[in-house]
Amino acid sequence: MAPEAEWPLAPVSLLWRAGLHFAQDGVVARMFLVGVLLLALWLLFSRVLRWGRGAMVCLGLAVLLGGAFVFGLASHGYAGGRALQGIVSPEMLETRAANPGEFHALVLFAGWSGLVLAAFGVLTLSAALITPRSHVDSAAGIK
Repeated sequence: MAPEAEWPLAPVSLLWRAGLHFAQDGVVARMFLVGVLLLALWLLFSRVLRWGRGAMVCLGLAVLLGGAFVFGLASHGYAGGRALQGIVSPEMLETRAANPGEFHALVLFAGWSGLVLAAFGVLTLSAALITPRSHVDSAAGIK
């Protein structure tokens, strides 16, 4: 990847301020706890209670939360590598100066992965809320 190519980072370079909120220490810990709770509810709804719509909503929210977390990591890497918004990380600045192509590739991969996860979460949520109950239950393996 070209070391100075900024265009593949377009989503991160445009949305890094919004994604930076998901990379704060207190927010990351809360997101982790909420994600674990959502996955536990997903297992409870799908295996014990046999409620397909609730299981799909919990899964969609967990994946959406994971996408926000990964995009937050990409935003932090983007801002830290450029010393933006008061984020000064000597390690990130050295890594970007030593091998800018690798640094850009990592930010690119994390940014697009976060957006894809968020899109999958939104699609799962919309499918859970719009699809008729009989189809949701059969998709969740509930008879």
